[in-house]
Amino acid sequence: MTPVRSVLDTNIIVSGLLWGGPPSKLIDVYIPRGLLKVCTSPPLISETYRVLEDSKFSLRVLQVGLNVRSSLTTIYADAEIYADIPPVSAIKEDPSDNAVLATALAAKADNIISGDKHLRRLKFYEGIDILTASEALRKLQKGPSAV
Repeated sequence: MTPVRSVLDTNIIVSGLLWGGPPSKLIDVYIPRGLLKVCTSPPLISETYRVLEDSKFSLRVLQVGLNVRSSLTTIYADAEIYADIPPVSAIKEDPSDNAVLATALAAKADNIISGDKHLRRLKFYEGIDILTASEALRKLQKGPSAV
């Protein structure tokens, strides 16, 4: 079975590691089984580390016993990492969201999985679907042809 190639926005990884729910299922079930291939870039990896190491999450990280470095190493172990991402300026309200779009373009990803309102408002970008974690799970459960 060919894995679905997805760019996971930082909010999906943070939610999955710290709060569970659909993002957690993507991380804990679909990535390890090779059904979801993470496509990422240095800016997205840096942002994820930065957010998880921010003091506003430190209590939650302790509560769930999360080892940030180990968890992210596991998530990114088999990821495709794209260092050369094109400049994108589709989102003016939050320019950092453009790195997600640029990574998806460089990777020729099947989709972007995000809970970010600016990205979700687009619904798709250059033929790449932008899905919530719940939408991605529903499609993955139907099989790769649905994604």
